[in-house]
Amino acid sequence: MKLVREIIPLAAVALLMLIALALLDRRNHRALDELLERQDDLLRSSRALGDMQRALLGARLEERTLVDTHKPGHLASYREEVARARAMARRLQREAETLNIPALREQAVLLGATLDRYAESVAKTGALQGRLGLQYGADQGLLPVLRAREREVDAAITATKDASLTVAFTRARLLERDYSQSLNGTVAGTLIKTIDLISDALDRREDLAPHRREIGESLAAYRSQVSELMSAVLERELVIAQNALEYEQVYPHISASADLLDAQQREAGGSIRALRRSTNRENVTVFALGLLALIAVLALQVRAARRLARRVEQLAESMQDVADGNFDGVRELPEGADVAGVLAGAFRRMSGQLAEQIEALDKARARAEGASVSKSRFLANMSHEIRTPMNGVLGMLQLLRDTELTTEQQEYVKTIHSSSQSLLTLIDDILDLSKIEAGKMELERRGFTLVDVLENAVRLFTPRARERSLELSYRLQGGVPKSVVGDATRLSQVLNNLVGNAVKFTTQGSVELIVEERAREGWTSKLQFTVRDTGIGISPEAKARLFQPFMQAEASTTRKYGGTGLGLSICAKLVALMGGEIRVESELGAGSSFIFTTTMEVARRPTLRTTSSLTSAGEQFRVTKNLASRLPLRILLAEDNRVNQVVALRTFEKMGYAIDLAVDGEEAVAMCEARDYDLVFMDIQMPKLDGFEATRAIFERRSDEDRARGRPRVIAMTANVTVEDRAACLEAGMDDFVSKPFSLHELQTALETWGAPLVNSKPAPRAGDRDAPS
Repeated sequence: MKLVREIIPLAAVALLMLIALALLDRRNHRALDELLERQDDLLRSSRALGDMQRALLGARLEERTLVDTHKPGHLASYREEVARARAMARRLQREAETLNIPALREQAVLLGATLDRYAESVAKTGALQGRLGLQYGADQGLLPVLRAREREVDAAITATKDASLTVAFTRARLLERDYSQSLNGTVAGTLIKTIDLISDALDRREDLAPHRREIGESLAAYRSQVSELMSAVLERELVIAQNALEYEQVYPHISASADLLDAQQREAGGSIRALRRSTNRENVTVFALGLLALIAVLALQVRAARRLARRVEQLAESMQDVADGNFDGVRELPEGADVAGVLAGAFRRMSGQLAEQIEALDKARARAEGASVSKSRFLANMSHEIRTPMNGVLGMLQLLRDTELTTEQQEYVKTIHSSSQSLLTLIDDILDLSKIEAGKMELERRGFTLVDVLENAVRLFTPRARERSLELSYRLQGGVPKSVVGDATRLSQVLNNLVGNAVKFTTQGSVELIVEERAREGWTSKLQFTVRDTGIGISPEAKARLFQPFMQAEASTTRKYGGTGLGLSICAKLVALMGGEIRVESELGAGSSFIFTTTMEVARRPTLRTTSSLTSAGEQFRVTKNLASRLPLRILLAEDNRVNQVVALRTFEKMGYAIDLAVDGEEAVAMCEARDYDLVFMDIQMPKLDGFEATRAIFERRSDEDRARGRPRVIAMTANVTVEDRAACLEAGMDDFVSKPFSLHELQTALETWGAPLVNSKPAPRAGDRDAPS
């Protein structure tokens, strides 16, 4: 209630101020509208006056052209321009009456009267033009009659056959035609004298007595027509002079009217400006009075709240210091029993506790960051150190598997190989989990066909499914895009894990992989993958912890089926990176369905299907023993580990190659300078020069002649298997990447991929070549 009582005076003052401003604004707007309307009327009158002036100027031009050319078309234009000027004068009279400007109306009346007289003179000019017969197509008038008289005289003189009369009349006829074209008075006088001379000659010549009457009458009529023509021309010249006088009398009235309109426009503009200034002053006055009233009301309240405001301001400054992380600079806040004092005490205690917590968190974060870096470095080093001996183990196993073994020995080799693969899978899972948790996992964006990924997942586990008599299949529902853009490797990793688990935990029945499209928006498709089995199923209690790291459904399950429990956790995180989510639907003893979604872009161009390079589990790859005869290549191996040297040498020997060996990077560079190699298999971690430095040195130290023949293809063969390691190899100039432990299939694929183009592009061997293929 107290707050309401404080607000009521402020609201009343504000309302009164708004009402006063609204009334003043309405009045001023009405006056402004009237002034603007008058200004528009003045502009219309100015435009009418301008139109009149332009019409008069056009009339003057048409009159001069008419006098020079005697063309009737200009006479019509002359009359039209004068008529338009008279119409503008009448319009100006109406505008002057509307504007209530007596002086302007008086000038408009004078303009109208002057233009009426001007129009009468123009009408006389037209009549005289017609009388003279100067209009095209006219068959009456003085000039046509004159032509007829001329022909009569010419015929009469011709009948006399008198050359002197003919010459004299020819001269008269030429003068008459000059006069008809120029209407020059001097030419007319010469013409009359010439006619009189012909008449005198008739009177003196006795031999022309028979023709005297006929020639004399025709000649007299001809002279009469010439005199009448001169009179009409003189009259027309007087009318034209009168037209010019009337024209000159119009302009003073136009100038006076223009001055009146300009004065009225300036007056209207001044009134508008004065009204606007007055409006601004009134608004400022009302606003100032209202503001003073508000200030007076607020002053009473501000005075009472000023002490509290100062204390709150101190508290706000202290809060800002704490927000900036400055706990040492918290000011001594005043205490008291009021609200500000209670807040200050609570804030002092809170800032102290917050400072202690932030200090503890900073220390914990530093320890966690150090531990994370150490863990990532440790895992990378451990991966390299484990993969290096594992390369020897698996390589020797592959070589051993190709020898003559008993059935029992083959079973031993198979068991050792399976255990080694499980150990590698565990290492890869730990590295993947570490990268995902550190936020360093990045997905590729590349076009691929879904059928390839599904076929690879099914083919990989087909041998194990056959051992258990399981039906393993995949199915694409209608509408699923054939080609998409995404990370095919990570999608295969998720599918392989889910299909492998389904086969592992199913003893009879089937395992099915189903893909369907759940939604599509533009070029973005939401795909759902379902891996359904008829296996042992999962209890509701176990489903809650199924996707946690190092967790499986039951402890007994771990003992019976094996596994670390990392696979599903990694799958869940990869699916989240692909813009989807994963869930499980299962009933104990009735099978399970693992369902996950991904968001992928539909490929705008079809992606060609590729043949998978995967070898199915349990399937033994048979090496091509005569590969060297088909692809003769010079090969260098740069490897410092003795076991890996033996494995690689024996593996290449099985394919028919006798390769060279460099035990460190420096020796590899020297051997490449001494001999041209087609392929260099380069380890990364070596003494003296590592693989990166050695690769750069091989390329930089080649001569121009060597560069013309082409450089060797460098293939990394290393236990550093992260995405960053692959990128570093390519950045150093390497062409491909084979991870340790490598398989016979991977090594042969690398030889066929890079060796075939080199062999096909080589010229035929010639005597004197420096080196022959190994």
